[in-house]
Amino acid sequence: MNARDKLLGGLSENSARVYEQVFDLFWEWASARYSAPSSTDSLTWLSQHRADELKPHAPDPLHCERIATEWMISLKDSDLAESSAERYRAVLNAIFARLLPRRRGALRVPLKPVNGDGVS
Repeated sequence: MNARDKLLGGLSENSARVYEQVFDLFWEWASARYSAPSSTDSLTWLSQHRADELKPHAPDPLHCERIATEWMISLKDSDLAESSAERYRAVLNAIFARLLPRRRGALRVPLKPVNGDGVS
């Protein structure tokens, strides 16, 4: 089973479409700012990257949290309605949770905005 099938497995057709849309938007934004290899499947790479950063004594265990938080804050400056931005933030967290077994990959970031100034 490939990473995309693993990520989308068990989701309804509509939810799978939303997950793909949110991941693609996040990945386009993140890969423009951070170096990720373009020669490999993005979900496979992200799954391994997340697993590595969650290992004991990893050099930067909050790397994904920082990138995801930046992306979540950037949604404030987009033309998305706040309710859509909140949904995108929740879906991105769910995507990370599904990357690793037993939801170990879940982001440790808040999903609600604080006074319109990003996420709390």
